[in-house]
Amino acid sequence: LPIELVIMILQQSYFKNQKSRAPDYITLAAAALVHRSWTSAAQALLFRHITYLKSKSFMKAHADPVSMQHLFQHVRILDIGLGIPTDSETTPDCDIDHLPALLRRCIGLYELVLSIRSSLSFEGVTFSKMKELADSRIIRLRALNITCSPHSPIVYQLLSLFPTVGFLSVWSELSGMVPRNIKARFSLSELKMARAMPEDTLAWLLEKSRDTLTVLDLRDPPSRPALTILESYAPNIRSLRLM
Repeated sequence: LPIELVIMILQQSYFKNQKSRAPDYITLAAAALVHRSWTSAAQALLFRHITYLKSKSFMKAHADPVSMQHLFQHVRILDIGLGIPTDSETTPDCDIDHLPALLRRCIGLYELVLSIRSSLSFEGVTFSKMKELADSRIIRLRALNITCSPHSPIVYQLLSLFPTVGFLSVWSELSGMVPRNIKARFSLSELKMARAMPEDTLAWLLEKSRDTLTVLDLRDPPSRPALTILESYAPNIRSLRLM
């Protein structure tokens, strides 16, 4: 079969379950073993969306990054947990200090999904490595999907490091103050919030997005002060969802 046709067939397996958006990994893994010409196309789809620790192929590549570096370039969405779980019964997915090296390998990364189970932040050498990674533009992160401690500054740190982020989803409360030394350099096209946040935080998140914000998804009804902030963004909103 022509490789173009093979790719079309495999893509049907990847997008098989439209409701859950879960790829048919069993079929894709089997397809990778059919023929050498199928392997690359199947691996590209297998590595497109990675949930850290749950993907045996990814963890194998992570353990041998030199010979399997080519597989990391296919990662578009990386779902990873940082920090110590509150029940202390399981270990964290990834040590925060190892995150810069992991991201550096995923040169095609589009979306980072982070679940942070404690009040973590990038500090010292780790922050320097994250800044070096961001400044190198090895990755151009476009979407950030995050759940974190209410007082964690990591949302602000990531947004300041990666001004290329245009799609932001925050699934936890942000009650901590915006650090004074962190400037908003990003412009959002889409903002999803599962919890209400302080007005100064909302204003900071949208500071540079007056002409770019088109999708707004709010789980909690906005307060009157928040409505005042959002009023000036209304003319460009194309999709509004209120729970």
